[in-house]
Amino acid sequence: MTLDAVRKAVPGLRQALRAPDLEVTSRGVWPVLHLNTRKLVRSYPAQNPLSADRMYLPRTEAERYACASEVRLFLGVTEDGEVIAPKLATRSHAAIYGMTNSGKSTLMSVIARSLAAQGCEVWLADGKGTPEFRQLYLDRVPGITHLSVATPATMHATVHKLLELYRFRRDLGDELVQRGVTDIRWTRVVLIWDEMGAFLNSALSDGADPVARKNAEYTVNWLAEVAAKSRAYGVHLLVAGQHVYSAALPSKLRENLSIRVVLGRASDQAHRKSPVMLIEIPHLGAVGL
Repeated sequence: MTLDAVRKAVPGLRQALRAPDLEVTSRGVWPVLHLNTRKLVRSYPAQNPLSADRMYLPRTEAERYACASEVRLFLGVTEDGEVIAPKLATRSHAAIYGMTNSGKSTLMSVIARSLAAQGCEVWLADGKGTPEFRQLYLDRVPGITHLSVATPATMHATVHKLLELYRFRRDLGDELVQRGVTDIRWTRVVLIWDEMGAFLNSALSDGADPVARKNAEYTVNWLAEVAAKSRAYGVHLLVAGQHVYSAALPSKLRENLSIRVVLGRASDQAHRKSPVMLIEIPHLGAVGL
């Protein structure tokens, strides 16, 4: 269509495209449509509180199963206020990277509360003694059922318990399929582990206690199995820590981190590998959920 023809068609285009403020300009002889349906925002909202209308809030055990496929990981907002909230059902595991005082603990606390509100069972593992995690557990937030803090034995036991849960669900699923049940829904269980990389790096270092090192090697193998196979059974991992310790994570886990949140700039090119949802958050205050 010529530029004049497009300009004459503006009333019809506004109605058809539901864009009452549509305008037509030109680039050379080519017409350019400006829908003007969304106001441009050049800065992040100061705050973007979570609200009930953004998620399913199951009230019964049956609703937890019914809503399991709709559970979302609320991570932040874009410049125009659009919420970044991928579904756990379509993503495997997630990682949050950032330096000290970058806001990791605050973000993980918000995520833990939002997952619990959506009917997930949330387990917390803390490699350094994060006060926010302790407070979540002390507040008796419904859905947050486990807390393992710093002690190596409890950290290893938590991973083993997660592995056993995955294996139980796998075996149960196989049995149900053999009996003709194909529509199997699992409630979501999410282990949020702060400073996993630093914990494993310390346990696997050359100067580590031999017993602690052996236990850490077992834990790495368990994590690799969970990372590679557990998503289909509603079992997920969310790990957090500093960039420098990301190499200490099991390779199978790194390969299955389909969501990576970077508080700051993702200077490490390893974070940019496909098919990863990479989210850069310049500063947490800009996307306060």
